Amino acid sequence: MRPWFERDAALLEREIEALEAAGVAVEVDEGAREAGVLRLLLVYPDNPPVKLVATYPDFFPFFRPEVRSADLKLGRHQNPIGGNLCLIGRRTSRWYAEETLADILKLQMPHLLDYARTGDAEPLAEVEEPQGEPASEYYNSDSPVGSYLLFDGRWSIPAQVQEGSFSARCRLLPHDGALPLKIQGYVAEIRSSDGKALARWEGKPLEGFPETVRGRWLRRAAPILGDINLFKEELGEQWDWLMDEARWPPRRHVALGAVLFPEEVQHQEFGDGWAVMQWVGSRRKKGLPRSITGSFVRAARAGPTDLAARMPAAATLSDTSVIFFGLGAIGAPAAIELARAGLGKLTLVDHDIVEPATVRRWAYGLTAFGEKKVSVIKERLAAEYPWTAIQIEEIRIGAAVDPGVAQRQGERMEQLIEGQHLMIDCTAEMGVNHFLSEFARVRGLPYLIANATPGAWGGIVARFEPASPCWMCFRHALYGDSGAALPPADPQGEVQPPGCAEPTFTGSSFDLTEISLELVRVAAGLLGGNDGYPRNDWDAAVLHLRDNAGRRVPPHWEPITIPRRRECTCADSR
Repeated sequence: MRPWFERDAALLEREIEALEAAGVAVEVDEGAREAGVLRLLLVYPDNPPVKLVATYPDFFPFFRPEVRSADLKLGRHQNPIGGNLCLIGRRTSRWYAEETLADILKLQMPHLLDYARTGDAEPLAEVEEPQGEPASEYYNSDSPVGSYLLFDGRWSIPAQVQEGSFSARCRLLPHDGALPLKIQGYVAEIRSSDGKALARWEGKPLEGFPETVRGRWLRRAAPILGDINLFKEELGEQWDWLMDEARWPPRRHVALGAVLFPEEVQHQEFGDGWAVMQWVGSRRKKGLPRSITGSFVRAARAGPTDLAARMPAAATLSDTSVIFFGLGAIGAPAAIELARAGLGKLTLVDHDIVEPATVRRWAYGLTAFGEKKVSVIKERLAAEYPWTAIQIEEIRIGAAVDPGVAQRQGERMEQLIEGQHLMIDCTAEMGVNHFLSEFARVRGLPYLIANATPGAWGGIVARFEPASPCWMCFRHALYGDSGAALPPADPQGEVQPPGCAEPTFTGSSFDLTEISLELVRVAAGLLGGNDGYPRNDWDAAVLHLRDNAGRRVPPHWEPITIPRRRECTCADSR
């Protein structure tokens, strides 16, 4: 594709003419132009004049040009490392393809220059977007890709405490089998210089971070707006104190340091920001100096409130526990979604292994073949969503137990449901459905069931609470004379693949996931309480993905109210 300024010379001419009409001197960077990039060297009229560099994107005018200034050193609305000016908000909707760079400069540069002269940010509040400008974001963007250190955004270090130490649980990722190139982990504890504990990571330790790396921290009255070399220059002796090579453990050539400072976490609201640095040293032959390199490490807030901020309706899930039966094509995605949503504890019960032929509709592929489903899901969730405690149990519900077995299934089931708030059944086994529904009902435990029809033309999600009509009432409502609509099913929707011990239903993961997601919504509504995710008013819902002739229809759920049968024994438990 030819550069835009070659395809549309009139567009480039419009840009230059508009800038010159605004009194901006323009020079085209010919070297950049030969490389296929339009870069304009600008002089904005002021006293004294301000030099700017505008770099246009390949897809101009759909996206804005980026403007940098080496002359300006602003505390707000400028990237302190890259120097680019924040003339308009980050969202692409703030730029219109009909606009010119001159339009934006005329509108915004007077405000930035007034701020540069006076240092008074209050007038900017009238024209700036209502969003915070956290300085830590600039350090994060300058850190090695993949490096991070997590901390809890609720932590508040007393302002009078100026320095101290911290420990982090980390994993060190090697580079060429030698030095750690990247560090990943979380801050386990922060202490003051006199050893007083100031903050600790709450809950169980996160898995997968075997190393303890120690560091020092200090407080600054304002962020250091620049790269790591400027940090070293500004901190002076404090830089050496943060590094403190003498305390580096033998054979581990990595240390951490952190600088705390006030930063704008939301618009006009301030809290502690973190600039985290790592030092990697290589020991050379005896008598020769050690080579040390330093870099920023991405500091990321990942406490409970930080994780819940993007989905507040699910915040209460962290205090709940669910026991989950069946990790097939519907159950596995639903279990993963519950963990992703921040569930406190998930007990997974299944006896099956991952067959290669199921890869088209199971949660994971080649790396899971031949493994127990419960083990695969636990391993993945522990790595990706370690805030959810995972318990696994290999039980084939209803299997005969030899007298010599240490514990009967009944005893184990009683132990497993202790402290649970909800039971979910995705086994797609009618006998298991009947048993689990009764087992949950007589113990006062809410019970959800989800399954698909042959061909995945449709499906069902149903909710049963202790005082509601039972699973048997539900079956009579579907297949009796209540008039409830059955989900559509493929008459040829069962198959026994070669090598498989029994027939299975056909269906694609992208259809079955529709059922998993509705199941999770119903579960979140049950567990959320009054302030959580809204609960549904219906007892069950039938999914239609096709009509009865197999033609595609837009996915839609048809709610069902389950009538209680007069003769059903569940009426006695109300």
